[in-house]
Amino acid sequence: MFIQTADYKQLITSDDLEVVQQADTVARVAAENAAIEYFKGYLRSRYNVVALFALTGAARDPVLLQFVMDEVLYTLHSTLPGNMMPEIRQIRKENLDKWLMNVQKGLIEPNFPTIDGDDDSGNPVKYGGNKKLGSTW
Repeated sequence: MFIQTADYKQLITSDDLEVVQQADTVARVAAENAAIEYFKGYLRSRYNVVALFALTGAARDPVLLQFVMDEVLYTLHSTLPGNMMPEIRQIRKENLDKWLMNVQKGLIEPNFPTIDGDDDSGNPVKYGGNKKLGSTW
């Protein structure tokens, strides 16, 4: 799995995680899978998402890991009754959505494996042009 339970300690305490997931690890794993698919939707046009989300341990990108966990926690908090969503979760959700949009647009270029290895073949912008023609008569 891309996310380990111990990874959540940087964003939420173990006790709070138990409350948020309502003591149901199946719900948390389902939220993790949904979050990964959400991210794949934004990233698959340029990056090798299979290789990216197959990474484990220290090989994972820390920013991506944190944003995926933010999405999971946002999803888990949204299942709680009433107004139990902390404001920080909403702010972090907005930030991760902006980050994903900027990565998809190419404004942010994370160090992720691309579709065909080292070249950025998924990049929609191609540089170059035709040979310049002169018009001297």
